[in-house]
Amino acid sequence: MKRYPRETRRQKKRRENAARLTESQKPNQIWVWLKKVRKVGWAVIACIATLLSYITLKPSLAIEPYASQDPHNPFTEQFSVQNTSAYAIRQVEPHCGIENVIVGNGGFRRGFSVVAPTDFVDSLDPGAKTTATCILNQIVHDNPSQYRTLDISIWVTFKIPLGISKCKESYFRGIPAVDQTFIWTHKGDAACHSKPK
Repeated sequence: MKRYPRETRRQKKRRENAARLTESQKPNQIWVWLKKVRKVGWAVIACIATLLSYITLKPSLAIEPYASQDPHNPFTEQFSVQNTSAYAIRQVEPHCGIENVIVGNGGFRRGFSVVAPTDFVDSLDPGAKTTATCILNQIVHDNPSQYRTLDISIWVTFKIPLGISKCKESYFRGIPAVDQTFIWTHKGDAACHSKPK
């Protein structure tokens, strides 16, 4: 059986001093750990506050079909434009963009837009609505029964506080319904970055 040498007084004293030193360092280690936790906590709070501010202050418009002045003519449809932001927006200017409209043997392709200046409004308060129309019926005089493909977008330029220009675009498709009437269905949204602001 192997014997280990006895601990000398000097070794024992060193071990006791090391133990005392470790015990005295514990409060300091706890304090350092609490400082780290506090820093991480503040970082998390700052991230949450930034995210909430972005959600609250992000400009938002809702564009959807509203009412038709003549159900037999798809281009008499009025689209509602509602300010769903938390603040008023200014210089609201709706436009009708042609994605793909085919009438009889002819039609319009992407990049062509029409605008009704009477749809423009100076200011739109939070929750307030205005309407936008796609006045192609003033250009296209064919019988609505000759309409084949009706893909359009309603895009709206506007200014948020501090005069920053923004734009929102929604895509719609006109679908023939009963009795030679038409209904518009929502196909998606975009930020319309390529549009003039």
